[in-house]
Amino acid sequence: MNKEMVELAMLFKSRDNKQQASFVIGKVVNVFPLKIGDGDEILLEGSQLITLSHLLKVETFKKEDKVVLIPSNDGNTYLLLGKAVTA
Repeated sequence: MNKEMVELAMLFKSRDNKQQASFVIGKVVNVFPLKIGDGDEILLEGSQLITLSHLLKVETFKKEDKVVLIPSNDGNTYLLLGKAVTA
């Protein structure tokens, strides 16, 4: 195999083996409109925050609640899964 083919194969392999983002624990900063903080660095609201529809149908969150988030691959949006509780 020539050098270019090896490099191309390595590019495909690295593209297919991206690291999957892990979950993040955030904290409700504001209930309406919903705003989620992650320490002092990240404040998520509006289009940055995607939530499951059933979570918004009832008053699910209170200020200071801890929540579970999954960041998108580009880190620009987060999926809110629900409240985090300890067992």
